[in-house]
Formats: sequence, structure tokens, C-alpha cells
Amino acid sequence: HDRARRHIIYWASRQSTSPIPDRLPPPDQEANLARCEAALHSNGDISNSHYDMNLVFIDMLFRHLLWTGDLDLARQLWPVIERHLAWERRLFRRPFGPDGLPLYEAYACFWASDDIGYNGGGTTVASSYNYWHNAMAARLARLLGKDPLPYKQEADQIRQAMSRYLWLADKGWLAEFRDLLGLQLAHEGPGLWSFYHAVDSEAIDPFEAWQMSRYVDEYIPHIPVKGPGVPTGDWYTVATTNWMPYSWSTNNVVMAEAMHTALAFWQIGRLDHAWRLFKGAILDSMYMGICPGNLGMCTGYDVYRREAQRDFADPVGTTARALIEGLFGIRPDTLAGQLTIQPGLPPQWDYARLYHPSIRLEFRRQDKEDIYFIEPNFPRPQALRLVLVARSDTVVKVQVDGKDTDWRLVEPSLGTPRIEIQVPPTTRCQIAVRWDGDPLVHMPSVTAKDDHIWIPVEKAHIQDLYDPQGILKDVVTGPDSVQGSIRAHPGHHCLFLRIQQGQMKWWEPVHMDMPGQEEDTTFFIPDDPQWELIDISSRFNDRLTRIFENDYLSPRSPYCSLSTPRQGIGTWCRPTASAQIDDSGLRIIAGRNGGIFRTPQGLPFMTPGPGDQNNVIFLSQWDNYPNDLTISLSGRARHLYLLMAGTTGPMQSRFDNGEVLIRYTDGTTARLALHNPTNWWPIDQDYFIDDFQFNRPGPIPPRVHLRTGQVYIYDPASFKGKGGAIPGGAATILDMPLDQGKALQSMTLRVLANEIVMGLLAVTLAR
Repeated sequence: HDRARRHIIYWASRQSTSPIPDRLPPPDQEANLARCEAALHSNGDISNSHYDMNLVFIDMLFRHLLWTGDLDLARQLWPVIERHLAWERRLFRRPFGPDGLPLYEAYACFWASDDIGYNGGGTTVASSYNYWHNAMAARLARLLGKDPLPYKQEADQIRQAMSRYLWLADKGWLAEFRDLLGLQLAHEGPGLWSFYHAVDSEAIDPFEAWQMSRYVDEYIPHIPVKGPGVPTGDWYTVATTNWMPYSWSTNNVVMAEAMHTALAFWQIGRLDHAWRLFKGAILDSMYMGICPGNLGMCTGYDVYRREAQRDFADPVGTTARALIEGLFGIRPDTLAGQLTIQPGLPPQWDYARLYHPSIRLEFRRQDKEDIYFIEPNFPRPQALRLVLVARSDTVVKVQVDGKDTDWRLVEPSLGTPRIEIQVPPTTRCQIAVRWDGDPLVHMPSVTAKDDHIWIPVEKAHIQDLYDPQGILKDVVTGPDSVQGSIRAHPGHHCLFLRIQQGQMKWWEPVHMDMPGQEEDTTFFIPDDPQWELIDISSRFNDRLTRIFENDYLSPRSPYCSLSTPRQGIGTWCRPTASAQIDDSGLRIIAGRNGGIFRTPQGLPFMTPGPGDQNNVIFLSQWDNYPNDLTISLSGRARHLYLLMAGTTGPMQSRFDNGEVLIRYTDGTTARLALHNPTNWWPIDQDYFIDDFQFNRPGPIPPRVHLRTGQVYIYDPASFKGKGGAIPGGAATILDMPLDQGKALQSMTLRVLANEIVMGLLAVTLAR
């Protein structure tokens, strides 16, 4: 703690106290508008770097105060805290909705920031940070005789904004961010940081936290940790996201991220997941790597970086927190005079011991009795709250230093019952808990069948049902079962049963897997089609080769933001990136065939031959082009084929970038989502695909290499391990099956995502 104190004081002394500028400086021209460092390095900034490291510093400061209760340091640094919070509000606070509720933009404030920019969007990670920091500032203000109200009000409003604009109620998790510009859509595929920071900052309630952990279970890539000499067990580590295509820092295997996720699992009470991930990360980095005992940055499981950067500060810090606050559950709040110990030890352990400068903790299990010896060493004695996972449904007795004492149930307790034991301030104590009775019941995952669900419970009683996602209808709850019909969309859902067994009561999460029908994106050409090539040449508005030669200037965030460079490709870390698009092969082949490009399967597209004439309709939320296009159609057809090319990136991944809407004359419609990474592929590269970090099931759409005119139809199994940049770029052929019993009226192509460009080169109907 003394070294942490010196570290804190040193960095606090570096905070900028320069005059606050009258107006926000514009984006940096030398970074092609992707950065705003002139705005960043202003009154309140601490690190004077490319990053908002203020948030990490202030978070560490508040956690240091929770461990030490050092109000002298708090008083000394109160002006630093005030300047920081004012700096965050001035630069990164984003108003949403009619009431202007605040979300905060993340400006390179977490590990994976290097190629991540939100273009003004309100994020879960920065909003969580700022929620907790304002709540802590309000607490500190009361202790220091300052006005807590502004900070409490800001914390309350951030929490409201996160609930209203980031929480996806039908899915059960927080979005990565919500766009400030364009259609203000929520990006539904969060990274690990959005999960663990929301939990760590207490920005979501226990039920929401548990539901969001299911997103990590089902959508974040899990990588088994196994190999010669590896202890037997279901150990694993995780990738940071499921985003594609790869760009440095957006999808990696990072020890610090795995460890902070393990800590979050401990914090919400999912002890088994926490332990398997924690041990998996320890084995991966410290034992299986090329540097024994290493707390490294990326690990050998990372596809692109492998092991990189020895004994990195991020995993040193997060591993320490996961070990102390998670596995051993040491969570002091010396500002309130209370030490909470909530061990997350594996249930098969019968012995554990921890020596720490602030506490000594020893645990022993003897048959049905658990014994804890606790010797705190804080500046002042702390009241002790020991929280234990119930081993069975009956507590025979609890003794503190040999004397019988009371215990009570923890409310709410999710996943398993917990008891707590309160001990007055002391310098040492021994607590013994004797268990008896029956093992506790727990629910397996349940799969819905034919829109009906039946959940039986044995050896316990159901007292209540909490259905936060509105999964059930016509529900009947009895003492030993729940049944009803389903009204939720396919996916992975949670409901919670209030269970009583013996002396124990708790909320048992029921994980409900609702199978859905995958959208068929198979490329198919019917027998003996009558082709109709739709002439869209009068609507062409550019040459495809100019996609990265334009200046994309607006709309851009009016705030201090990180965004796509002006040329439409790259990131704030790679502001001069480019890709040379060469469609000469496509044009030559079309020119040889009178303006028709035909695939090896016989599918024809009308597209211009050699020359400089326009050959694409570009659409975008950028002001350069319209954001939608409608083309009149008529008659009946079996399939619609589109030859398209455009941009996308990890910030638009697992997200509908655009859509094709078919309108029939009877008023009905059909929709084809243009989704990254399903069928919307970037013009400059193929997606790299594997079984873990970059898992992308389903068929791959045909790709036309523009420089050669060659058409590639990839087999997903044999394509794994491939992908990457394509010389000259590539277009994609999309197949949309139609209802041939209905007459066509029109086709509308619409861009949904910000910062992308979508190009339509040709349209063909199969009659």
C-alpha cells in the first residue's frame, strides 16, 4: 500500500491544470480525423498519452482507498478527482433520448482500445466506469465535508441511461455501445470488458449480471486448455470478443481479460466457471508458455500474436485481484469500517491459506465442519462479514472463538444459497460452521420443445418465479414444477426460481436454450432459370476503385472521439491505412461478353467493361452517398442475385450492416440482412475463420476477385485457417430466395451501420 500511495501521488502530480479551452478542438488532421488528441490533452488529463488512462487511474485510486481508508490521501487528491470527473463530462459524456440521459464514450480507456473507436457512441465500459466513480465520489464527498449531490445525481442518471439505452431486455445483456449518429442502433455483441466492468462497477443488479454472464458462456469463444502434462480438468481460456475481421486488439487471447472475467464470475457467484477460467489462464500463461511463471499479455492460444510482452502490467494487476478478491474473496471497505470475506474456493478443497499484508486467512475442512482462522491487519479494526456458500440444506451450529453465534441467509443469493456471519471489529477470530442435511438441488439447462416448457424440481419447493426477460406465458407455478408456453425469440435465456430446501432459500437460475432456425444463406441456382438482368447503370454514382480514395468527412462525432479515418479504412492507430482496389479483371471479362460478367455456374450480371465509366451505386450513412435505394421490379421470380462490394470492420461485427427488402404487390415483404460476418464481407479481405477465436458457421458466399475476375466458392471446412487481404479486393455474390407465387413490386437496399460504404454493382433475377 505504501508503494501504491507513492505511485498515486506521483501520477496525480502530472494532471493537467491548464485553462479549460473555450471550445473543443477539432479532430486531428494529421491522423486523418480519426483522433482528437488536442482535445484529450486538456485540463484534467493525467497520462498525456494516446489513451484515456484517467479512468484506470481513478479506479485504482478508489480501490486503494477501500483497502486503506486513507482519508488524508483522499483529501489531498480531492481536487484531482474533481478535475478528472469534470474532464470526463466535458469530453466523453453523450446525451441520449428526450431527457438527455448520459452515456459515456470510451476513448481508448481499456486494454483492447488500440483499433477500437465508437464515433461518439455511448458505451457500456466507459459508462460503467463513470457510474462507479461518481458513486464513489459522492461517498467520498460526504466523508470529506463536500457536496455529494452532483456526483450522486450523475451516477443515478448514468444508471438510468444504461438501463434504457444499453440493456437489451429481450436478450439479457448490455450492448457494447449505442450509436450517437445515424439510426442510433445498439451494437449487440459486447466484448469481455463490457461484461466484467459492468459487474465490477456494480452498474447492473445481480439478476442482470447473471443473465449477462450467459452471453459470455454462449457467444464469447472458449478455448480448451489441454496438452501434454496439463492436469486433467475442464480448464479453458477465452477470446476477448467474437468480432471479425481481425484487427489488432479487437479479438485476441489475453491473460488480463481472462482474469478479469474470472473475477466477474466470482463476483456474481458462478464459482465453478470462475475457477476453471482462472486455472486455465494460469496454466496457459505461467506453465505452458515459453517463459515459465510469465504473466504475459497475449498467450500461445492467440492466433495472430501468440505470446507477446512478458510480465505485462495488466495481467499482473488483474491476476492479483482475481486471486485475492475472487478466489479468497477478500473485499474490504475500510471507508465503511467493514471487511467482507466471500471465499470462492473450489468445493473439493479441504485446505487453503493466504498471507497478505492486510490479512491472514486460513481454511480447513474436517468432515462436516468448516473452520476459518482470520487475522486482519488494517489501519483500524474492521467489522467482519463472512459469506459462505452453503454445503447442504442444514446448518447445525456456528461458533466464533468457541461461542455459539447467529447466522442468516444472504438475500438475494443466486445459483446457490449463502449464509453470512457477522463479527464485531476484531484483530483475529476463528469461525466454525457445522453442516448437515441433504445435498442441495440444482437445475440443468432446459431446452424448449414445441414452444412448451416444463421444469420439474425435486427435494425442494418453488416459492416464486422471476422471469425478467418475459420468456413464459400461460405459466403455471406449483410447489414442485413450472410449466407454460414460450414467447421469447430463439437464443439463450434465463429465468429464476425461488427455491426453499431445508433451512436454505435461494434463486436458482434456469438456463433456457431455445433453438432457432438458422437463416439459409446457401448459394443456389435453380434448374433452367430464365435470367433477367436488371439495368441499374443510370443509378451508378461512382467507380468501385474510388471507395478508399474519397474523403468521408461527415457526419462525424462533434465530440472528442475516435473514429474511422477520412479515407474510409483503417483505425485511429492506423490512420493512414489503405487498400488498392483494382476491378480490371471484372471489367475485362465483362467487356469480352458485351457488358455481361458470367460466373462458372452460369449466373450472369450486367456490369460495364474496361474504361472509367461508373460501375457501382454506393450507399452509406456518410453524406457522400444516399443511405438507401429503391429499384422497381415486376413479375414473379425464384431468386434475386446481387453483386455487391463494400466495407465493414470489427466495430460493425455481429451486427446487421444493411438490409435488402423485397416488396410484393400484395403488400407483404421479405428481408435479407447484410450481416457481418455471415454474408457481408469486406472488399479488401476475406474473413479469417477457425473453430475458436474466429468461429463463423454456415456457408460462405461466393467471392469475385476483382483484379482477376475469378469466382471462388469456398467450402467452410477447408477454408478454415485461411482468409486475409485480397490483392485488388473482392466482391460478394448474394442469393435471396423469393416467393415465386407473388408478384414483385420493388427492391430496397438500405444501409444501417455507420462508417461503412455499401456498393451495388449488379442485380439479376432468376425467373
